[in-house]
Amino acid sequence: MSVIISCAGLQPVPVEAYGEESATLFDNLPTPLKSAEVDVLYATDREPDSDQGILMYGNDRSSSLGFGLARVNLGKELSWDDLV
Repeated sequence: MSVIISCAGLQPVPVEAYGEESATLFDNLPTPLKSAEVDVLYATDREPDSDQGILMYGNDRSSSLGFGLARVNLGKELSWDDLV
Protein backbone atom coordinates (compact mmCIF):
# COMPACT_ATOMS: atom_id res chain seq x y z
CA MET A 1 0.00 0.00 0.00
CA SER A 2 1.31 3.44 -0.87
CA VAL A 3 0.15 6.91 0.01
CA ILE A 4 1.40 9.93 -1.86
CA ILE A 5 0.70 13.40 -0.57
CA SER A 6 1.61 16.58 -2.37
CA CYS A 7 0.43 20.12 -2.79
CA ALA A 8 0.16 22.26 -5.88
CA GLY A 9 1.26 25.44 -4.18
CA LEU A 10 0.98 27.56 -1.11
CA GLN A 11 -1.99 29.71 -0.27
CA PRO A 12 -1.29 33.41 -0.57
CA VAL A 13 -0.41 35.05 2.75
CA PRO A 14 -3.00 37.63 3.85
CA VAL A 15 -1.87 41.23 3.72
CA GLU A 16 -2.60 41.50 7.47
CA ALA A 17 0.38 39.23 8.20
CA TYR A 18 2.73 41.99 7.13
CA GLY A 19 3.26 45.50 8.38
CA GLU A 20 1.55 47.26 11.24
CA GLU A 21 -1.61 45.20 10.89
CA SER A 22 0.30 42.07 11.95
CA ALA A 23 0.50 43.39 15.53
CA THR A 24 -3.25 42.77 15.92
CA LEU A 25 -3.30 39.40 14.16
CA PHE A 26 -3.66 37.37 17.39
CA ASP A 27 -5.65 39.86 19.49
CA ASN A 28 -8.88 37.82 19.30
CA LEU A 29 -7.19 34.52 20.14
CA PRO A 30 -8.59 33.04 23.39
CA THR A 31 -6.17 33.33 26.32
CA PRO A 32 -5.82 29.52 26.84
CA LEU A 33 -4.43 29.24 23.28
CA LYS A 34 -1.77 31.90 23.85
CA SER A 35 0.96 29.47 24.81
CA ALA A 36 4.34 28.23 23.62
CA GLU A 37 2.96 24.68 23.91
CA VAL A 38 1.14 23.34 20.86
CA ASP A 39 -0.64 20.06 20.20
CA VAL A 40 0.55 18.25 17.07
CA LEU A 41 -1.37 15.39 15.46
CA TYR A 42 0.96 12.78 14.02
CA ALA A 43 0.86 9.55 12.03
CA THR A 44 3.84 7.24 11.66
CA ASP A 45 4.77 3.87 10.22
CA ARG A 46 7.66 3.50 12.69
CA GLU A 47 7.87 0.62 15.15
CA PRO A 48 7.02 1.68 18.73
CA ASP A 49 10.00 1.54 21.06
CA SER A 50 8.66 1.81 24.61
CA ASP A 51 11.30 2.31 27.27
CA GLN A 52 10.47 2.91 30.91
CA GLY A 53 6.78 3.43 30.11
CA ILE A 54 7.39 6.30 27.67
CA LEU A 55 6.13 5.76 24.12
CA MET A 56 8.78 6.56 21.55
CA TYR A 57 9.32 5.47 17.96
CA GLY A 58 12.51 3.95 16.61
CA ASN A 59 13.99 3.62 13.13
CA ASP A 60 12.39 0.28 12.27
CA ARG A 61 9.27 0.22 10.09
CA SER A 62 6.02 -1.20 11.38
CA SER A 63 3.38 -3.12 9.45
CA SER A 64 0.73 -0.87 10.97
CA LEU A 65 0.10 2.86 11.20
CA GLY A 66 0.34 4.57 14.57
CA PHE A 67 -1.20 7.93 15.27
CA GLY A 68 -1.60 10.21 18.21
CA LEU A 69 -1.27 13.62 19.73
CA ALA A 70 2.03 15.07 20.90
CA ARG A 71 2.46 18.22 22.95
CA VAL A 72 5.41 20.26 21.69
CA ASN A 73 7.03 23.07 23.66
CA LEU A 74 8.49 25.72 21.35
CA GLY A 75 10.97 26.96 23.95
CA LYS A 76 11.70 26.78 27.65
CA GLU A 77 10.33 29.78 29.51
CA LEU A 78 9.19 31.32 26.21
CA SER A 79 6.30 33.70 26.76
CA TRP A 80 3.48 34.35 24.29
CA ASP A 81 4.76 37.90 23.75
CA ASP A 82 8.23 36.58 22.90
CA LEU A 83 6.72 34.05 20.52
CA VAL A 84 4.64 36.49 18.48
